[in-house]
Amino acid sequence: MEPTPPWTALADRLFASAEAFLHRSRQEQDPVVQVRPPRALMESWGLPELLREPEGIGLERVEQLVEDYWQASTRVHDPRFVSHQVAVPHPISALGDFAHGLTNNGHATYEMGPQAVAVEFAVVDWMLEKIGWSNGSGLLVHGGSIANLSCLLAARATAFPDAWEQGVPAGAQLFVPSTCHYSVARCAGILGIGTDAVVAVPADARGVMIPSELDAALAAARAADAPILAVVANACATATGLYDPLRAVGEICQRHGVWLHVDGCHGASVLISEKWRHLVDGIELADSVCWDAHKMLGASALCAGVLFRAPDAVYRSFRQDGNYLAGTEAEELPFLRSIECTRSGLGLRAFLVLAWHGEARLAADLDRMHANARFLEQLLRAAEDFEVPLAPESNILLFRPRPRGQELSDAQIEAIRRSLMDAGSFYLTAANFAGRKWLRVTLMNPATTEQHLQRMTEEVRSQALEIGAAGD
Repeated sequence: MEPTPPWTALADRLFASAEAFLHRSRQEQDPVVQVRPPRALMESWGLPELLREPEGIGLERVEQLVEDYWQASTRVHDPRFVSHQVAVPHPISALGDFAHGLTNNGHATYEMGPQAVAVEFAVVDWMLEKIGWSNGSGLLVHGGSIANLSCLLAARATAFPDAWEQGVPAGAQLFVPSTCHYSVARCAGILGIGTDAVVAVPADARGVMIPSELDAALAAARAADAPILAVVANACATATGLYDPLRAVGEICQRHGVWLHVDGCHGASVLISEKWRHLVDGIELADSVCWDAHKMLGASALCAGVLFRAPDAVYRSFRQDGNYLAGTEAEELPFLRSIECTRSGLGLRAFLVLAWHGEARLAADLDRMHANARFLEQLLRAAEDFEVPLAPESNILLFRPRPRGQELSDAQIEAIRRSLMDAGSFYLTAANFAGRKWLRVTLMNPATTEQHLQRMTEEVRSQALEIGAAGD
């Protein structure tokens, strides 16, 4: 009988340790966030020395390193985590990382990772069905930024068929919401049209695209014979959580013959909710959509869907051969669809969550996160010492404290946020809107309750009073 491999014994201990870590996080037994300089952490853990051990390190030091890693982490499973747009991943999703890490089947070619491609197709087909495309196409990539770029590459191939060989025509324009994600401007630079060609469509006071303004802008571009790459619409805006009117925007783009890309990295997940699906009414009119499973679907990062209405659109972006990559059929050559050659088996992260919990559970979680945003809005509006600029449409809310009616500076708003982080009590972010900085809550954890939000409000109020008084 062969002895038990050392890593098997280690795995058993680490799984027990992982359960303890999750329990402590969910029970709020540790600071939700701890910010230490990375090089200080590196030195305190002795990482340079560990890398230079001539015969490697043993099981106990590996176990201790993982324990240290968990201890220093930001606890997304803690109900007080209300900051960034990253999922509280269902633990079963991590098994997808484990399965891929062990098999290491990067699938640039189908025969290298047939199981990974099969699972990816299942997840992509599920996403296409939710959008309402019965005959679309798509793939999974490592994050929303690559997803946006992948979609706009297909748009470029459609608008400018010779761009791969000859470059983008001079004067090409990309029409976007003023509140679009920064990756869209990066796409313009990467695609060769330049950031100066990014045209912000006028928006209303909430930062939402005005359809009539888009119509006029596209008509003016057509009249001037200006090349148009695409139109981008938000579902939803990263900073504010608000949705552009997709049906009106889609009908305008179809009338002008312009590619519409919907950045649904965060907000497309409302497609699974009967209660909130109306927020993306008209999304099926888009030519491309990106949708992150690692945000509102509870999958571990990264797992982003690149989705196209046309069945052949996924193959338009690239015109290259890889003569060392075997395969004769289009679907046997995944590298033709993706910016990346070797890719992780991304689909299993989302598939396991969907199959294990089911859509109904995930929809209920999403509904709860949206409901929390509306509860918090009502709580803050009922108080006299808070300002809320926008009614929430998603699980994102902006607000500012006004201690005793005092207008705080942006620096003081940031100081409040930092004070909560230093205490490890709540983790919020901040965003700029209407020329001012606002505290920003993104309610990603279904375990966050109304009581947590009441406690957070009191802590923000207390810090605002203290910091406001110090600034007098």
